[in-house]
Amino acid sequence: LSLSRSHTLCLVMLSLLLTHLGALALIYTLYQMQFVLLSFAVTAAWFTSLDLPYFLRAAAALVQGRFGRKRDITDVSEMWGMVLPGDVDFMFHMNNARYVRECDFGRLLLFYGNGVFPALHRLRKSVVLGASTVRYRRSLQPWQTYRLRCRVLCWDDKAFYVEQQFVSHDFVYCVLLAKQSLVGISPAEVLQSMGKNPTSPAVPDWVQHWMYANVSSSAALRQAN
Repeated sequence: LSLSRSHTLCLVMLSLLLTHLGALALIYTLYQMQFVLLSFAVTAAWFTSLDLPYFLRAAAALVQGRFGRKRDITDVSEMWGMVLPGDVDFMFHMNNARYVRECDFGRLLLFYGNGVFPALHRLRKSVVLGASTVRYRRSLQPWQTYRLRCRVLCWDDKAFYVEQQFVSHDFVYCVLLAKQSLVGISPAEVLQSMGKNPTSPAVPDWVQHWMYANVSSSAALRQAN
């Protein structure tokens, strides 16, 4: 009888121990799930409020331009791209705004690769986008790959003028012309600090017309105000 009671007592103690261990395991599992849920919530907040993909793409372009192959001022830089589901609008082609966004990354790659942006950092000067014009020739479709080709066409005393083309299957789907304005310094001064020729190539006629249109628009706005 005493032996049976001992066995019963051992079984009770064992069941209590297993119950406590199960409770501890459940608490640990809930803690781990809470950590996972918290991590997911923080990541979701980053993606929704900070546009994390934009900063990741910009960082990738910066690193590629800074540490990749170096180019001369007027050399062409190329960036590979693909139309992803997040790039598509209700017309089921690449959203018009995405072209402009991709061009931001293209200019980062271009100006870090040719040394202009690092030179501006050394000179403690800054740069802004002064103007841009986009021409859409044909739609890029979902999952279609393309090359974004960027090059500096010319410059004046205030800005570099950049042509950016979206090319797929040897066809230019879209072209953007950008005025990359410098603040507190001229392109010639930046190029001289880099040991480059400060003389601009000849300005193409169509770029000259675009520059005149921008000047006329600014004059009209000043007059209206």
